[in-house]
Amino acid sequence: DWGSTIFAFVMSKLFSCASFSIFCFSPTKTILAKPSDKTISVDAVSPKILSYEVIPSGVEKNEDGNYYLNEGKSITAKVVFSEELSDTGAPEFNFTNGMKLKFDSLESKTFIFTGKISNTDQNGKLLCSNDDSIFISNVENIVDKAGNQLLLSRNIDGDLSSIIIDTKSPEVPSI
Repeated sequence: DWGSTIFAFVMSKLFSCASFSIFCFSPTKTILAKPSDKTISVDAVSPKILSYEVIPSGVEKNEDGNYYLNEGKSITAKVVFSEELSDTGAPEFNFTNGMKLKFDSLESKTFIFTGKISNTDQNGKLLCSNDDSIFISNVENIVDKAGNQLLLSRNIDGDLSSIIIDTKSPEVPSI
């Protein structure tokens, strides 16, 4: 029947994330309102991580092109998402050496994570997996404005090869 066909068409557009006009039907299947120029957009696309960068604070690049972070130095990670988020939860940014940065703030589509180097952090190059399910955790509550949960894609670009943790005290040579 004609009314059911139109209703099915409208519903299919609703669930395929397209914009459409709403028709109102009476029980006798006559149109009560004409289609308007107003559209309803439905967001069924989950946000995802696009990129990240890690920035050491208060440290100059050494002549070899590396940043050497000693105990007490600050480090910031910025994670860029595909769209604005409305709920952040309490995510953490994780490095493969076990170091974690805590969520600090949200700037538009970017999460800011911060932390300080401690004497218990593992020395060596600071590495991060390109698998976003490893480098960012506690993401259960990260949603966009429509309520779609963060989609972890497992392939994110980022380079940390020039950041080196160095918490080992220099040794005094014996004579």
